Amino acid sequence: MIRQLLCHIGPSTLDLYSRAIATTWTWMRHLGIDWQDLNLQFLVEILHLAKDASKNDVQANRLQPQYILRGLRWLAKTALVEHLEPILNNVLISSFVKGSGARKDRREAMPLPILILILWEDALKSSLTPTW
Repeated sequence: MIRQLLCHIGPSTLDLYSRAIATTWTWMRHLGIDWQDLNLQFLVEILHLAKDASKNDVQANRLQPQYILRGLRWLAKTALVEHLEPILNNVLISSFVKGSGARKDRREAMPLPILILILWEDALKSSLTPTW
């Protein structure tokens, strides 16, 4: 039965999900709650703790909130933990997946001056240019 449940998941994905569940369990123990006590308020607090830990150098709990949520969604679906699904589908929880919304500066290549393009085109049209 376990093989049937896990056969559609790659080893690296399964590792990520298991680390996400273990990280969640660590934060839950830190907060003094159990799986049946997990509600929206506690999950938001866990995700904030995970976000802070991922920024700092806390190696044991270094998972971004979006990876924790992926692992919890997989757990809810696979292990049929039904009370997690309404919490995970909340709009507030979805905002952790989207990120901060802050625009990132993307590096782009410098545009080529038009003169370079004209010279390349002339070189390609020239009879002195090799055919290769």
